[in-house]
Amino acid sequence: MEPTVTSPVVDRLIEKEIFRCGACHAPLRRAGDGSLICEAGHDYPPKHGVLDLYARCDASPGDAPRDAAQDAVISALADRLALARDDLLAAELFEPLEKTGNGFFDAEENIFLDRFEFANVAPRLTVRKVYSSGKMQAGETHWLAVRVENASPFVISSSGAKPVLLSYHWLNDDGSVRLFDGRRTALPVDVKPGQAVTAHVAVDAPADVAHLRLKVLPVHEYVSWLEDDGETLEIEFTSGAAMEPPRFDAGRPFSEDLDNELSQNFLDRHLSRLADPVCLEIGGGSIASLSRWMWATKKSGTVINSDVSVRLLRVAALLSAKGADPVTAHCRFDANNMPVRDGALDAAAFSRSLHHFEDPIRVLRECHRVLKPGGLLFLLCEPVAVIYDEPTKALIRMGVNEQMFPFDAYEAMIDAASFECVDAACDWGFSLKAALRKKA
Repeated sequence: MEPTVTSPVVDRLIEKEIFRCGACHAPLRRAGDGSLICEAGHDYPPKHGVLDLYARCDASPGDAPRDAAQDAVISALADRLALARDDLLAAELFEPLEKTGNGFFDAEENIFLDRFEFANVAPRLTVRKVYSSGKMQAGETHWLAVRVENASPFVISSSGAKPVLLSYHWLNDDGSVRLFDGRRTALPVDVKPGQAVTAHVAVDAPADVAHLRLKVLPVHEYVSWLEDDGETLEIEFTSGAAMEPPRFDAGRPFSEDLDNELSQNFLDRHLSRLADPVCLEIGGGSIASLSRWMWATKKSGTVINSDVSVRLLRVAALLSAKGADPVTAHCRFDANNMPVRDGALDAAAFSRSLHHFEDPIRVLRECHRVLKPGGLLFLLCEPVAVIYDEPTKALIRMGVNEQMFPFDAYEAMIDAASFECVDAACDWGFSLKAALRKKA
Protein backbone atom coordinates (compact mmCIF):
# COMPACT_ATOMS: atom_id res chain seq x y z
CA MET A 1 0.00 0.00 0.00
CA GLU A 2 1.37 3.41 -0.99
CA PRO A 3 1.35 5.61 2.15
CA THR A 4 -0.23 9.04 1.90
CA VAL A 5 -0.09 12.27 3.84
CA THR A 6 -3.56 13.34 2.68
CA SER A 7 -4.88 11.80 5.87
CA PRO A 8 -7.09 12.85 8.78
CA VAL A 9 -3.95 13.06 10.93
CA VAL A 10 -2.36 15.77 8.79
CA ASP A 11 -5.72 17.49 8.33
CA ARG A 12 -6.09 17.73 12.11
CA LEU A 13 -2.64 19.32 12.36
CA ILE A 14 -3.46 21.82 9.60
CA GLU A 15 -6.78 22.66 11.27
CA LYS A 16 -4.94 23.39 14.52
CA GLU A 17 -2.40 25.51 12.55
CA ILE A 18 0.49 23.52 13.96
CA PHE A 19 2.89 23.75 11.02
CA ARG A 20 4.82 26.76 9.81
CA CYS A 21 6.77 27.25 6.57
CA GLY A 22 10.42 26.38 7.06
CA ALA A 23 11.48 29.30 4.82
CA CYS A 24 9.27 32.18 6.03
CA HIS A 25 7.44 30.77 9.10
CA ALA A 26 4.00 31.61 7.68
CA PRO A 27 1.15 29.16 8.39
CA LEU A 28 0.82 26.21 6.02
CA ARG A 29 -2.45 25.15 4.39
CA ARG A 30 -3.44 22.30 2.12
CA ALA A 31 -3.17 22.98 -1.62
CA GLY A 32 -5.34 21.34 -4.25
CA ASP A 33 -2.69 18.76 -5.16
CA GLY A 34 -2.36 17.61 -1.55
CA SER A 35 0.86 19.49 -0.83
CA LEU A 36 1.25 22.04 1.96
CA ILE A 37 1.76 25.65 0.90
CA CYS A 38 2.21 29.03 2.61
CA GLU A 39 0.92 32.44 1.55
CA ALA A 40 4.32 33.26 0.00
CA GLY A 41 4.02 30.25 -2.31
CA HIS A 42 6.60 27.96 -0.69
CA ASP A 43 5.20 24.49 -1.19
CA TYR A 44 5.96 21.13 0.41
CA PRO A 45 4.67 18.29 -1.75
CA PRO A 46 4.25 14.93 0.01
CA LYS A 47 6.22 11.94 -1.16
CA HIS A 48 5.87 8.34 -0.02
CA GLY A 49 3.90 9.37 3.05
CA VAL A 50 6.45 11.91 4.32
CA LEU A 51 6.11 15.68 4.68
CA ASP A 52 9.58 17.10 4.06
CA LEU A 53 9.52 20.49 5.82
CA TYR A 54 13.27 20.96 5.91
CA ALA A 55 14.27 24.48 4.81
CA ARG A 56 17.15 24.09 2.37
CA CYS A 57 19.92 26.58 1.79
CA ASP A 58 20.13 27.70 -1.84
CA ALA A 59 23.65 29.10 -1.58
CA SER A 60 26.38 27.15 -3.36
CA PRO A 61 29.71 26.90 -1.56
CA GLY A 62 31.94 27.77 -4.53
CA ASP A 63 35.70 27.37 -4.41
CA ALA A 64 37.20 28.21 -1.04
CA PRO A 65 40.35 30.34 -1.11
CA ARG A 66 43.53 29.04 0.44
CA ASP A 67 43.36 29.82 4.15
CA ALA A 68 45.73 30.04 7.09
CA ALA A 69 45.15 26.38 7.94
CA GLN A 70 46.35 25.27 4.51
CA ASP A 71 49.38 27.53 4.84
CA ALA A 72 50.18 25.88 8.17
CA VAL A 73 49.99 22.44 6.55
CA ILE A 74 52.27 23.57 3.71
CA SER A 75 54.81 24.90 6.24
CA ALA A 76 54.73 21.66 8.24
CA LEU A 77 55.21 19.58 5.10
CA ALA A 78 58.09 21.79 4.02
CA ASP A 79 59.81 21.29 7.40
CA ARG A 80 59.11 17.55 7.52
CA LEU A 81 60.17 16.78 3.95
CA ALA A 82 62.86 19.46 3.51
CA LEU A 83 61.03 20.86 0.49
CA ALA A 84 60.61 24.47 -0.55
CA ARG A 85 57.25 26.03 0.35
CA ASP A 86 56.94 27.53 -3.11
CA ASP A 87 57.33 24.09 -4.68
CA LEU A 88 54.63 22.66 -2.46
CA LEU A 89 52.33 25.56 -3.25
CA ALA A 90 52.94 25.06 -6.96
CA ALA A 91 51.97 21.39 -6.59
CA GLU A 92 48.39 22.50 -5.71
CA LEU A 93 47.94 19.88 -3.01
CA PHE A 94 44.56 21.35 -2.03
CA GLU A 95 43.15 21.65 -5.52
CA PRO A 96 39.54 20.32 -5.57
CA LEU A 97 39.56 16.89 -7.22
CA GLU A 98 36.69 15.19 -9.00
CA LYS A 99 35.46 11.90 -7.58
CA THR A 100 36.81 8.94 -9.53
CA GLY A 101 33.92 6.63 -8.69
CA ASN A 102 36.44 4.20 -7.18
CA GLY A 103 35.92 4.16 -3.41
CA PHE A 104 39.50 3.09 -2.68
CA PHE A 105 41.02 5.84 -4.84
CA ASP A 106 38.80 8.55 -3.38
CA ALA A 107 39.47 7.43 0.20
CA GLU A 108 43.21 7.64 -0.38
CA GLU A 109 42.88 11.24 -1.56
CA ASN A 110 40.88 12.13 1.56
CA ILE A 111 43.49 10.76 3.96
CA PHE A 112 46.69 11.75 2.19
CA LEU A 113 47.84 13.96 5.07
CA ASP A 114 47.45 11.02 7.47
CA ARG A 115 50.42 9.41 5.73
CA PHE A 116 52.68 12.00 7.32
CA GLU A 117 51.37 11.37 10.87
CA PHE A 118 51.03 14.99 11.84
CA ALA A 119 49.55 15.36 15.32
CA ASN A 120 49.61 18.04 17.99
CA VAL A 121 51.37 20.57 15.76
CA ALA A 122 50.56 23.96 17.33
CA PRO A 123 47.28 22.54 18.71
CA ARG A 124 44.18 24.67 19.23
CA LEU A 125 41.56 22.69 21.14
CA THR A 126 38.77 25.12 21.99
CA VAL A 127 36.48 24.37 24.94
CA ARG A 128 33.09 25.33 23.51
CA LYS A 129 30.87 24.25 26.41
CA VAL A 130 31.19 22.79 29.91
CA TYR A 131 27.99 21.08 31.06
CA SER A 132 27.80 21.63 34.81
CA SER A 133 25.07 22.38 37.34
CA GLY A 134 27.61 24.50 39.24
CA LYS A 135 27.48 22.23 42.30
CA MET A 136 29.98 19.62 43.51
CA GLN A 137 30.30 17.52 46.62
CA ALA A 138 33.31 18.74 48.57
CA GLY A 139 36.27 16.36 48.70
CA GLU A 140 34.95 14.07 45.94
CA THR A 141 35.86 13.43 42.30
CA HIS A 142 33.34 14.71 39.75
CA TRP A 143 33.02 14.13 36.03
CA LEU A 144 32.15 17.02 33.73
CA ALA A 145 31.05 16.72 30.10
CA VAL A 146 33.03 19.12 27.93
CA ARG A 147 32.42 19.98 24.26
CA VAL A 148 35.74 20.65 22.51
CA GLU A 149 36.59 21.52 18.91
CA ASN A 150 39.86 21.14 17.02
CA ALA A 151 40.51 24.63 15.63
CA SER A 152 43.92 23.70 14.19
CA PRO A 153 44.75 22.11 10.81
CA PHE A 154 46.25 18.99 12.37
CA VAL A 155 44.97 16.04 14.34
CA ILE A 156 44.94 16.51 18.13
CA SER A 157 45.73 13.39 20.14
CA SER A 158 46.10 12.31 23.77
CA SER A 159 48.74 9.77 22.78
CA GLY A 160 52.40 10.20 21.89
CA ALA A 161 55.34 11.81 23.64
CA LYS A 162 53.63 15.20 24.02
CA PRO A 163 49.89 14.49 24.30
CA VAL A 164 47.10 17.05 24.49
CA LEU A 165 44.99 16.37 27.58
CA LEU A 166 42.10 18.06 29.37
CA SER A 167 42.72 19.53 32.81
CA TYR A 168 41.74 22.49 35.02
CA HIS A 169 42.81 25.22 37.42
CA TRP A 170 41.02 26.00 40.67
CA LEU A 171 40.81 29.78 41.13
CA ASN A 172 39.81 31.88 44.13
CA ASP A 173 37.00 34.43 43.80
CA ASP A 174 39.54 37.21 43.19
CA GLY A 175 41.05 35.27 40.26
CA SER A 176 44.20 34.16 42.08
CA VAL A 177 45.26 30.54 41.64
CA ARG A 178 44.37 28.06 44.39
CA LEU A 179 45.45 24.93 42.47
CA PHE A 180 47.20 25.22 39.12
CA ASP A 181 47.99 21.64 38.17
CA GLY A 182 44.67 19.80 37.94
CA ARG A 183 44.18 16.13 37.20
CA ARG A 184 44.66 15.16 33.54
CA THR A 185 42.03 13.34 31.45
CA ALA A 186 42.61 11.95 27.96
CA LEU A 187 40.44 12.75 24.96
CA PRO A 188 38.22 9.81 23.96
CA VAL A 189 39.55 9.75 20.37
CA ASP A 190 42.01 11.60 18.17
CA VAL A 191 40.18 14.76 17.09
CA LYS A 192 40.39 15.66 13.40
CA PRO A 193 40.72 19.26 12.17
CA GLY A 194 37.35 20.99 12.47
CA GLN A 195 35.84 18.10 14.42
CA ALA A 196 33.93 18.70 17.66
CA VAL A 197 33.52 15.94 20.26
CA THR A 198 32.14 15.67 23.76
CA ALA A 199 34.84 14.54 26.18
CA HIS A 200 34.80 14.10 29.95
CA VAL A 201 37.03 15.63 32.60
CA ALA A 202 37.63 14.16 36.05
CA VAL A 203 37.79 16.99 38.61
CA ASP A 204 38.91 16.61 42.22
CA ALA A 205 36.89 18.99 44.39
CA PRO A 206 38.60 20.60 47.41
CA ALA A 207 37.26 19.63 50.82
CA ASP A 208 37.66 22.89 52.75
CA VAL A 209 35.98 25.66 50.78
CA ALA A 210 32.44 26.81 49.92
CA HIS A 211 32.92 28.48 46.53
CA LEU A 212 35.61 28.59 43.83
CA ARG A 213 36.01 29.20 40.13
CA LEU A 214 36.95 26.30 37.88
CA LYS A 215 38.78 26.87 34.62
CA VAL A 216 38.61 23.85 32.32
CA LEU A 217 41.23 23.90 29.59
CA PRO A 218 43.56 21.75 27.47
CA VAL A 219 47.20 21.23 28.25
CA HIS A 220 49.85 20.32 25.67
CA GLU A 221 51.92 18.18 27.99
CA TYR A 222 55.57 19.23 28.36
CA VAL A 223 54.87 22.24 26.10
CA SER A 224 52.23 24.65 27.46
CA TRP A 225 48.78 25.20 28.87
CA LEU A 226 46.31 26.35 26.20
CA GLU A 227 45.00 29.14 28.41
CA ASP A 228 43.13 31.00 25.65
CA ASP A 229 41.08 27.90 24.80
CA GLY A 230 39.51 27.28 28.22
CA GLU A 231 36.21 28.14 29.91
CA THR A 232 35.67 29.31 33.49
CA LEU A 233 32.61 28.54 35.63
CA GLU A 234 31.45 29.17 39.19
CA ILE A 235 31.28 26.16 41.53
CA GLU A 236 29.54 25.83 44.89
CA PHE A 237 30.47 22.94 47.15
CA THR A 238 27.99 20.84 49.13
CA SER A 239 28.44 18.38 51.96
CA GLY A 240 25.89 15.76 50.88
CA ALA A 241 25.92 13.38 47.94
CA ALA A 242 23.57 14.11 45.04
CA MET A 243 20.40 12.02 44.86
CA GLU A 244 20.26 9.58 41.95
CA PRO A 245 16.97 8.67 40.24
CA PRO A 246 15.33 5.31 41.11
CA ARG A 247 15.59 2.20 38.94
CA PHE A 248 12.71 0.08 37.67
CA ASP A 249 14.68 -2.65 35.91
CA ALA A 250 14.27 -4.88 39.03
CA GLY A 251 17.66 -6.47 38.44
CA ARG A 252 16.67 -7.94 35.07
CA PRO A 253 19.37 -8.05 32.39
CA PHE A 254 19.42 -5.16 29.94
CA SER A 255 17.72 -5.56 26.61
CA GLU A 256 16.43 -2.92 24.22
CA ASP A 257 12.96 -4.48 24.32
CA LEU A 258 12.83 -4.24 28.12
CA ASP A 259 14.18 -0.68 27.99
CA ASN A 260 11.39 0.21 25.55
CA GLU A 261 8.82 -1.41 27.87
CA LEU A 262 10.07 0.65 30.82
CA SER A 263 9.88 3.78 28.65
CA GLN A 264 6.26 2.99 27.79
CA ASN A 265 5.46 2.55 31.49
CA PHE A 266 7.14 5.88 32.20
CA LEU A 267 5.10 7.64 29.51
CA ASP A 268 1.90 6.10 30.83
CA ARG A 269 2.43 7.66 34.27
CA HIS A 270 2.29 11.15 32.74
CA LEU A 271 0.55 11.12 29.35
CA SER A 272 -2.60 9.25 30.41
CA ARG A 273 -4.00 12.39 32.06
CA LEU A 274 -3.86 14.45 28.85
CA ALA A 275 -6.99 14.69 26.69
CA ASP A 276 -6.49 14.35 22.91
CA PRO A 277 -2.89 15.64 23.05
CA VAL A 278 -0.88 16.90 20.09
CA CYS A 279 2.61 15.45 20.55
CA LEU A 280 5.98 15.56 18.80
CA GLU A 281 8.72 12.96 18.80
CA ILE A 282 12.18 14.13 17.73
CA GLY A 283 14.28 11.43 16.14
CA GLY A 284 11.43 8.92 16.18
CA GLY A 285 12.79 6.92 13.25
CA SER A 286 10.71 4.03 11.95
CA ILE A 287 8.47 3.71 15.05
CA ALA A 288 7.93 6.63 17.41
CA SER A 289 7.68 5.81 21.12
CA LEU A 290 4.74 8.19 21.49
CA SER A 291 2.86 6.46 18.66
CA ARG A 292 3.60 3.08 20.22
CA TRP A 293 2.12 4.32 23.50
CA MET A 294 -1.05 5.65 21.82
CA TRP A 295 -1.55 2.37 19.94
CA ALA A 296 -1.13 0.33 23.13
CA THR A 297 -3.43 2.48 25.26
CA LYS A 298 -5.93 3.26 22.46
CA LYS A 299 -5.54 6.89 23.48
CA SER A 300 -6.89 9.55 21.13
CA GLY A 301 -4.38 12.14 20.03
CA THR A 302 -1.91 13.10 17.31
CA VAL A 303 1.81 12.40 16.98
CA ILE A 304 4.25 14.22 14.69
CA ASN A 305 7.06 11.74 14.13
CA SER A 306 10.10 13.76 13.03
CA ASP A 307 13.53 12.62 11.97
CA VAL A 308 16.44 13.79 9.83
CA SER A 309 16.32 10.68 7.64
CA VAL A 310 13.77 10.69 4.83
CA ARG A 311 14.42 6.98 4.26
CA LEU A 312 13.61 6.07 7.86
CA LEU A 313 10.45 8.16 7.70
CA ARG A 314 9.36 6.44 4.50
CA VAL A 315 9.70 3.10 6.29
CA ALA A 316 7.69 4.58 9.17
CA ALA A 317 4.99 5.69 6.73
CA LEU A 318 4.80 2.19 5.25
CA LEU A 319 4.42 0.68 8.72
CA SER A 320 1.72 3.23 9.55
CA ALA A 321 -0.15 2.38 6.34
CA LYS A 322 0.14 -1.35 7.04
CA GLY A 323 -1.24 -0.95 10.55
CA ALA A 324 -3.87 1.67 9.65
CA ASP A 325 -2.20 4.00 12.15
CA PRO A 326 -4.76 6.70 13.03
CA VAL A 327 -2.49 9.01 15.06
CA THR A 328 0.87 9.63 13.32
CA ALA A 329 2.16 12.06 10.69
CA HIS A 330 5.77 11.61 9.52
CA CYS A 331 7.79 14.77 8.88
CA ARG A 332 11.37 15.72 8.22
CA PHE A 333 12.62 19.02 9.59
CA ASP A 334 15.46 20.53 11.59
CA ALA A 335 14.61 20.21 15.28
CA ASN A 336 16.89 23.18 16.02
CA ASN A 337 14.54 25.38 13.98
CA MET A 338 11.15 23.67 13.91
CA PRO A 339 8.43 24.70 11.45
CA VAL A 340 5.94 24.66 14.33
CA ARG A 341 4.14 27.65 15.85
CA ASP A 342 4.86 28.84 19.38
CA GLY A 343 2.96 27.03 22.14
CA ALA A 344 1.38 24.50 19.77
CA LEU A 345 2.15 21.17 21.46
CA ASP A 346 1.01 19.37 24.59
CA ALA A 347 4.04 17.09 24.80
CA ALA A 348 7.30 16.23 23.05
CA ALA A 349 9.84 13.45 23.43
CA PHE A 350 13.37 12.37 22.60
CA SER A 351 13.94 8.62 22.54
CA ARG A 352 17.66 7.82 22.32
CA SER A 353 18.10 10.98 20.27
CA LEU A 354 18.93 14.04 22.41
CA HIS A 355 22.56 12.94 22.80
CA HIS A 356 23.03 13.05 19.01
CA PHE A 357 22.48 16.82 18.87
CA GLU A 358 25.62 18.93 18.72
CA ASP A 359 24.05 21.51 21.05
CA PRO A 360 21.46 19.79 23.31
CA ILE A 361 20.59 23.03 25.11
CA ARG A 362 19.67 24.72 21.83
CA VAL A 363 17.25 21.98 20.79
CA LEU A 364 15.76 21.82 24.31
CA ARG A 365 15.09 25.55 24.13
CA GLU A 366 13.38 25.04 20.79
CA CYS A 367 11.17 22.42 22.46
CA HIS A 368 10.38 24.97 25.16
CA ARG A 369 9.20 27.37 22.43
CA VAL A 370 6.79 24.95 20.73
CA LEU A 371 5.27 23.52 23.93
CA LYS A 372 2.21 24.99 25.60
CA PRO A 373 2.60 26.53 29.08
CA GLY A 374 3.12 23.60 31.43
CA GLY A 375 3.74 21.25 28.47
CA LEU A 376 5.69 18.05 29.03
CA LEU A 377 9.00 17.01 27.50
CA PHE A 378 10.22 13.42 27.87
CA LEU A 379 13.80 12.19 27.70
CA LEU A 380 13.70 8.43 27.08
CA CYS A 381 16.61 5.98 27.19
CA GLU A 382 19.25 8.73 27.11
CA PRO A 383 22.73 7.41 28.02
CA VAL A 384 24.26 8.26 31.40
CA ALA A 385 28.01 7.59 31.31
CA VAL A 386 31.44 9.22 31.28
CA ILE A 387 33.46 6.49 29.51
CA TYR A 388 32.97 5.62 25.85
CA ASP A 389 33.14 1.97 24.85
CA GLU A 390 35.07 0.97 21.75
CA PRO A 391 32.06 0.70 19.39
CA THR A 392 31.02 4.24 20.37
CA LYS A 393 34.56 5.53 19.84
CA ALA A 394 34.53 3.96 16.37
CA LEU A 395 31.34 5.89 15.54
CA ILE A 396 32.87 9.16 16.77
CA ARG A 397 35.93 8.56 14.58
CA MET A 398 33.56 8.12 11.62
CA GLY A 399 32.06 11.54 12.36
CA VAL A 400 28.86 10.40 14.10
CA ASN A 401 27.97 12.80 16.91
CA GLU A 402 27.77 10.22 19.71
CA GLN A 403 27.77 11.70 23.21
CA MET A 404 27.29 10.51 26.77
CA PHE A 405 26.60 12.69 29.77
CA PRO A 406 26.68 12.33 33.57
CA PHE A 407 23.58 13.24 35.63
CA ASP A 408 25.03 16.64 36.41
CA ALA A 409 25.19 17.53 32.71
CA TYR A 410 21.53 16.66 32.15
CA GLU A 411 20.59 18.81 35.15
CA ALA A 412 22.53 21.72 33.65
CA MET A 413 20.82 21.32 30.25
CA ILE A 414 17.34 21.10 31.79
CA ASP A 415 17.88 24.24 33.86
CA ALA A 416 19.45 26.20 30.97
CA ALA A 417 16.41 25.43 28.77
CA SER A 418 13.91 26.58 31.46
CA PHE A 419 12.40 23.19 32.29
CA GLU A 420 11.83 21.60 35.67
CA CYS A 421 12.17 17.87 36.23
CA VAL A 422 8.98 16.37 37.69
CA ASP A 423 9.95 12.69 37.49
CA ALA A 424 13.03 10.65 36.61
CA ALA A 425 14.37 7.11 36.56
CA CYS A 426 17.69 5.63 35.56
CA ASP A 427 17.39 1.94 34.74
CA TRP A 428 20.55 -0.18 35.00
CA GLY A 429 22.27 3.01 36.12
CA PHE A 430 22.71 4.22 32.54
CA SER A 431 19.30 4.57 30.80
CA LEU A 432 17.74 7.89 31.80
CA LYS A 433 14.01 8.57 31.64
CA ALA A 434 12.89 12.06 32.65
CA ALA A 435 9.63 14.00 32.53
CA LEU A 436 10.21 17.74 32.26
CA ARG A 437 7.65 20.51 32.60
CA LYS A 438 7.97 23.80 30.76
CA LYS A 439 8.53 26.73 33.06
CA ALA A 440 6.81 30.02 32.36
